[in-house]
Amino acid sequence: MDSFANRQQQIYQSFRDQMNSQPLVSDGNLNKGSGCLLVLRYGPDVTRPLEEVSRRIASHIPALTYSADNLHTTIATGSALPLRARAHEDELTLFNRYRQFLSTRVTRMAEHWLGDIRIQPQGLLFNRNSVILATEPCEAFIELAKAIQVAANEEELPMQMPWGSHITVSRFLPEQHDLTILPDLLQPPRLPEFLQPVGLQLVWFECSAKHFRFIEEP
Repeated sequence: MDSFANRQQQIYQSFRDQMNSQPLVSDGNLNKGSGCLLVLRYGPDVTRPLEEVSRRIASHIPALTYSADNLHTTIATGSALPLRARAHEDELTLFNRYRQFLSTRVTRMAEHWLGDIRIQPQGLLFNRNSVILATEPCEAFIELAKAIQVAANEEELPMQMPWGSHITVSRFLPEQHDLTILPDLLQPPRLPEFLQPVGLQLVWFECSAKHFRFIEEP
C-alpha cells in the first residue's frame, strides 16, 4: 500500500501547489478520450452532494458537469477505445472480453473485498484542468485493485491500477479560463465520514468538450 499511497500523495501535493499558484488560470487543455474502466459506484448520499458542487462550478466556469450517474472512483483502467459509435468489431470483441472477465473473475473478487471498502474523503482539490475529491483508501481497496490487475494479466487483458482513490468532480473546457472564483465555489460537500461503494461496474467512457458519460453496452 505504501507505493500507492506515496504516489497518490505526490499527485495530491501537485494539486495543492497549483491551488496556491498565481494567477489562477486553467491551462486550456481537456483530457479528451474514451476507453474501458472498472469503477466503484456510490449511493445518493455521496453522488448528490458532489453533483451539486459540479453544477455550481459549471454555472460560473466553462466546465463539464459530472452528474450522479457518472461520479465514480476508478479501481482499474482498461484499454483505450474509440468513441462507441466508431468502434470496429475487434474493439467490440475486446470490450466483450472485459465483460466476461467482470462476470466471472472480478465478481468473485468483489464478493470478497467490496463490502470492506471504506474510502475517507479528504477535501476538494483543483489544478489547472480539473477538480477532484481527494480521498484515502483502505487496505481492501488496494487489495481488490491489485487482484484485478493480476487476474487481468493472466487473461491477457490490458488493465492497470489507478493512480488514486479520488473522485473527479469537474473538468474545465478547452481554452483558458479565469479560476479566481473557484476557491469560493468549492464549499465542502456534506458527505459521510467514510464513502462505501454500492457496486462495481464496467463502463465504456467518453470524454469530449460536450460531455463526460458512461456507455455500458457495446
